Amino acid sequence: MMKSNGGVHKGVKIGSDLFIAVIRKSGLSIKQVQREIKNSGFVIDQNHPDIVFSIGGDGTLFDAERRYPGVPKVLIRESRICNHCEDGTIRDALEKIGKCMYTIEPVMKLLLSTRIKSRCVQKICLNEFSIRNKLMTRALRFSVSVDNNPAQVVIGDGVVVATPFGSAAYFYSVCRQTFSSGIGVGFNNPTIRLKPLVISEKSKTIITILRHDALLASDNDPQIITIGQWSKIMIKKSSQVARLVRFIK
Repeated sequence: MMKSNGGVHKGVKIGSDLFIAVIRKSGLSIKQVQREIKNSGFVIDQNHPDIVFSIGGDGTLFDAERRYPGVPKVLIRESRICNHCEDGTIRDALEKIGKCMYTIEPVMKLLLSTRIKSRCVQKICLNEFSIRNKLMTRALRFSVSVDNNPAQVVIGDGVVVATPFGSAAYFYSVCRQTFSSGIGVGFNNPTIRLKPLVISEKSKTIITILRHDALLASDNDPQIITIGQWSKIMIKKSSQVARLVRFIK
């Protein structure tokens, strides 16, 4: 049975010992997909899979990564928005897995730490963290400091901190640019024009909420967290990675 070590490597032949879970776009049945997987000689295991089939789009991938962090994901397009999906059908994917025609690509994630009512809260994201004003009628005042450099005070709707993987998503909507390495820090509707920052993936960003409460969101997670005034938020590269299955042409 294959267990990924987090690097990019060729698949090893494991045949029917491979356990597969299926996450499909909300509202669509997974039973037909599970039958197709079983008919290909693999085992369905929704609890402890070796590989997860994420069938839908970007949102389905985020859901699958929250449920099975670090487990290799096969991305099958079933939505208009799936920037990182593989071409081909489920049957094509199963055939290539059976023939070991794939590699596993590690993808950086971000770690966020803060304190809420004396309780330490940590979250991990694949695309981005978004911190913004809780009330639309009140701008958020906050400061941003990278690697203990002098903090910059910003007034606006908030800030987005993204990975290269997520730079073509909400970060692009806010900043109108993407990046291929490092960590992106983009300012959402600031009162003065501010260029986005692209910092080293080894850097640590500290965001301090100076006035009013803020909302914290990550990827498409429905759990939205309220961050109070004077809270400090630390964001850096996570030691965890996502793992995507890439098929060999």
